[in-house]
Formats: sequence, C-alpha cells, structure tokens
Amino acid sequence: MDKSPAFSLVDVALTATGVIWGVNSSIVKFSLREFSPLAFNSVRFAVATLLILAVSYLSERSLKIERRDVPTIILTGFIGNTLYQILFIHGINLSTAGNTALVLAMMPVCITILARIFGREDVPVAAWLGIGTSLAGVVIVTVASGARFDLASTSLRGDLLTLAGVFCWSAYTIMVKPLVKRYSALRVTALAMAWGTLFLIPFAVPALLAQDWTAPRLPAWAGLISSACLAIVFAYIMWSWGVSRLGGARAAAYENLTTVVGVLSSWLILHEPWTPLKFSGAALTLVGLAVVRSAGMFKRPAIKPAEHQ
Repeated sequence: MDKSPAFSLVDVALTATGVIWGVNSSIVKFSLREFSPLAFNSVRFAVATLLILAVSYLSERSLKIERRDVPTIILTGFIGNTLYQILFIHGINLSTAGNTALVLAMMPVCITILARIFGREDVPVAAWLGIGTSLAGVVIVTVASGARFDLASTSLRGDLLTLAGVFCWSAYTIMVKPLVKRYSALRVTALAMAWGTLFLIPFAVPALLAQDWTAPRLPAWAGLISSACLAIVFAYIMWSWGVSRLGGARAAAYENLTTVVGVLSSWLILHEPWTPLKFSGAALTLVGLAVVRSAGMFKRPAIKPAEHQ
C-alpha cells in the first residue's frame, strides 16, 4: 500500500518558496514607494537574470539545450516572466488588496485544472478537497485582514489582469515540468528568465526613462536587490525543482502559503494586528496542504535523472 513520504527536502524547498514570496510582497510594496512599478520590475529582473545566468554557467559549465527545446524555453520565458509580471504589477495597481489576494489564491486551482486538461497529471478527489480547504483558509485570512472584496468597476480591470496573470503562471508551471526532466531546474530557470527579461525591457522603456533614479534611497535599492536574489533567483529555482519532483498540481498546494505568510509578515514588519480569525484561516490553509499530501498527490513519479545535471 502506497504511503505519502515523510517531510522531505522537496517539501522544505517549496515551503521556503512560499515563505519568501509571502515576505516579498511587503518588500516590494516598500520599494514601490520610490520606484515606478515597471521600472522596478525591469531592473529587478535584469539583476536576477545576470545573477542566475552566472550561477548556472559556473555550476554546470554550459547553458546549452537541444534545438527542439528552444521554442519552448522562449515561450515559457515570455509567458511566465514577461506576461505574468506585467499583468501582476498592473493588476495590483488597479485593484484592491482583498480582490488581488483572493484572485491569486486561485493559483493552485488553475494549475491543477490545466494539469488535468492537458493530461499531465491525475488529481484524486481527496486532493481537490485539500485544495478547496486550503483556499478557504486563504479567504478567511484575507477577510480577517479587513481587506474588502470589492467588485466595483474601478477595480474590475485590475481583477481581470490579475486573473490573466494567474493563468500565465499556471501555464508556465505546466510547461516547465517536461523541461526540468531533461535539464536541471537551474538551467531551465536561467534561460527562461533571460528570454523573459529580454521581452520585458521594451515594455518598460517609458517607465525607465521617466524614473527619477536619484530619488530611491538605499533601503529601497536594498529591497530591489533582495527581491531579485531571493524572490526571483532562489525561489524560481526551488519552484522549478519542486515541480520537476512533484508535478505542477502537487507543488501548487504550496502557493497558498504565500498569502498566509504575506499577512504574517505585514503583522511583523508593518505591525498590522492579527486576530483569532486570521490564525484560524492560516491553520485551515495548512490543514488543506496536509490533506493534499495524504491524498497521494505527493507520491513521487518515477522519473529519469536529468540528462544534463
């Protein structure tokens, strides 16, 4: 009889990713006080790309991939880096905090649906129950934060942009899985990010020219650099590696940790109050994650080692 494996290094990596992305929301919000959104994002990705390319080359002494995989890498970079980042940053600017959190909480569901549609992964009924439970926990945390879910027309465009971004990241997650079976997660992430940044820069040119580069102070620059190194380079590598071991639907369960940690970091950093209802929502999110694990979603598929690792 199959049993879910004990808490492993993959679980640690994906948990760390959720924590980093959760804390990163506060860091980005702080830095955006002195940077325009697209200027911040383009510089952040340029720094991250240079760093991850250097790390990848020094680690593996090669960035080569087979010619048949080049179009997929380019498309993956465009969808998961360029489109997602543009939609996400503009969606947050136009919508409310409550709307954005709830829309982003749909990420695991979108990834699971796409994985099922494209026949990449089987999703047990119990796993759907776990995902729903985790999503309910996120909703409770968001509501308890005092964020108002407002469907007024002024925020509807932002909600739709964020939702489009959710589907972009979900598609990126599904597309990455076969690539990280043939190459290391580090190499795939580095190449996809490089292409994504190349596509992102032209969109950001007006913002880059309009940005007053003398205005941001040292803490804002520190936020940009730390976000580039941790939330992009480290977290993207860990996410791709986790997807390669668990699959998109399995890894997606960890996405809801981001919202919970985001609220927790705002409490610790910005001193926003936490209530028993918030703690209840956070606990429910973790219970949902445990249900997904026990449903056999975390049973590792038999895969061959990456050829180029």
